[in-house]
Amino acid sequence: MTVQEKVDEIAERLRAVAEAAPTPAIAEKARRLQARLSTPVRVVLMGLPGARKLELLNALAGGTPLPDTAREVTVELRYGKAERARITRSDGSVAEVDGTPGAADLADAALVVIERPAPVLRRTSFLNLVAAADREEQQSAIAWAAKRTDIAVWCSANFGRDDRLIWSEVPDRVRDHGHLVLTGCGAEEASVVKARHREEFLDVYAVNPDLEAAASGIGELAGRIAYDAELGQRADTDSALLFLKTQAPRPRTRPRPNSRPLTQPRVMTRPRTEPVAIVPAPAPAPEPVATPEPVAAPEPAATPARAKPAGSPALCGTGFGYLRDRGQALLGGVEGGAAFSDDTVLAHCSETLTHLTDLVTGHEDAEGAGDLADMVMEAESLVILLENEGGAEAAVDAVSILLQIRREFEVGLAA
Repeated sequence: MTVQEKVDEIAERLRAVAEAAPTPAIAEKARRLQARLSTPVRVVLMGLPGARKLELLNALAGGTPLPDTAREVTVELRYGKAERARITRSDGSVAEVDGTPGAADLADAALVVIERPAPVLRRTSFLNLVAAADREEQQSAIAWAAKRTDIAVWCSANFGRDDRLIWSEVPDRVRDHGHLVLTGCGAEEASVVKARHREEFLDVYAVNPDLEAAASGIGELAGRIAYDAELGQRADTDSALLFLKTQAPRPRTRPRPNSRPLTQPRVMTRPRTEPVAIVPAPAPAPEPVATPEPVAAPEPAATPARAKPAGSPALCGTGFGYLRDRGQALLGGVEGGAAFSDDTVLAHCSETLTHLTDLVTGHEDAEGAGDLADMVMEAESLVILLENEGGAEAAVDAVSILLQIRREFEVGLAA
């Protein structure tokens, strides 16, 4: 099965979940994930007039080069089984053209969408955003394109003052996934610009479209875009698979007799001012043992405050180490200044518990996991519900659950 066939299969499974979802929230999430899988990573070329974006578009997208008149209009290139163009003109009329549009076809065009059967367009679509040098027009165009941007490529001759001013006003979500392409600099000058602005871009490239492909620098840029697109598709696929996993009954890899069933999570009925409580089942009281008549009454044996969760030291060590690493990853991102939304935290907690359940139920000592495995699966169910609920309080509750589960593994490790 090819990568594309696997993506198509996952998208079909998401469609089925959306149609049969028990709640509108689950259906909406399934549809959103399906849309992401079906949409190529969107690369938007931005920059002031004269940045040679059209030459860059022709080099990156392959196929028949667009005529020079195309540099005056916003053009989107996407995958299609046959080459054709849909041209929206300034007066609102729309024209369909078979093949690559010529100069006459582009007269008075405001937006051109071209489909072509280029392999690169299966994974990546390209949008060449055209606007006048006026600051307000640039801001308006970028605001329109921001919702259509996964990877931004700011094109400039030398990243001068006007470029810097407009780029500084681009939304953070776009800037965080931005590359700088210098089309009027040599490698030495580009390295100076890169040193000055390394915090503002993922990377800086010196590209000369007038040179042969091997020496132009376009190959390096194309390789980086392809790499980023692959990472984006992989992240979307992983998110979809994790979601699908939560929607199907999870078979136990090693059934345990008399295991405690999952209870209805209390988080949905309790007041939101109390912390989430996941308490293991109390240990059964020991059978009374007959003893000889004592000469003096012995001191009563100390009763443990609470039962320790079952699980071998190896299993508890594996789980504790994994939770520790995941917690450090989340904490490190926050301390490093990363912008963590409530949804990001909830997704992190949900993914952590999904993988932890697999670790516990698939461990070689899983048969002795007992209540510990049940607690992990109950926690996973709780966080899935919290993820669907969303919001700041749900994110705090999800982190609290992870901390409690980590404590259970720590107790089991010390047993």
